[in-house]
Amino acid sequence: MCISFKPGRYFSTMWFIEGGPHNRDWLAAVFRDPGERWQLVYRFRYYNCPEPWDNGKDDKNWYKASMPPEEPEEKIVQSVDMMANLLVVTGFGVKVHRVEMRTDDDEVQAKKLMAQKWAHVRTEEEFKAKGPS
Repeated sequence: MCISFKPGRYFSTMWFIEGGPHNRDWLAAVFRDPGERWQLVYRFRYYNCPEPWDNGKDDKNWYKASMPPEEPEEKIVQSVDMMANLLVVTGFGVKVHRVEMRTDDDEVQAKKLMAQKWAHVRTEEEFKAKGPS
């Protein structure tokens, strides 16, 4: 599983939690395709390798939830904000990074994501060739 960008997919918000000295992190995104349910995809990552593309060496646990399309976007975002803050307060990580996308333009999404120091973005071709590290 991974978080994929594609034309027409509306991305609301993304979150990243630095694990600091704990050798772990957390990544989440809220998005939806036209006419479909809201999707929350998130993963916990536990480092076994210092490289961002670990070639399967890190332990990653992916999760997915969905909400009805009529669910207010802001309510979903607030819920994930609380979830992210709880992870920091309980010691999982040290800092929450939040990126508001609020667009279905995949080029704008890519630019916003690539501007983040923590983001390691791959093209679809790279992903297909090397797999979901």
